[in-house]
Amino acid sequence: MNKYRYPITLFLAGFIFFLAGTLLLTMHLPGSHFMTICMVIAQAIAIIWVLTLVFKSNYPAVLFSGSFMLFLIGLSFKIMHWAHAQLIIYSMVVAQIIAIVWLIFSLFKKNAKTQN
Repeated sequence: MNKYRYPITLFLAGFIFFLAGTLLLTMHLPGSHFMTICMVIAQAIAIIWVLTLVFKSNYPAVLFSGSFMLFLIGLSFKIMHWAHAQLIIYSMVVAQIIAIVWLIFSLFKKNAKTQN
């Protein structure tokens, strides 16, 4: 459990500052957009960090999970009509397709090694 301490702390701190940023965003204060986006990025880094610890060396699963999470963030940006949300959505769909193809090839490769 000790190895999860730093990513969980990063995620929780990002979540608290994300809530503060959205509160500042509702009051239309300057810097709130920057704070909100930075905290979403910090949470994404923390989640990907935990995924790499959980899945160990299964990189396609980490890529798929991380891109799915960023895809959901892109959808929330699209709902809020933020700039470049469509780019995030499209790029994460492409990343998910790459992860699925990578996983299929790695499974076939592993199957071929076990049959020999």
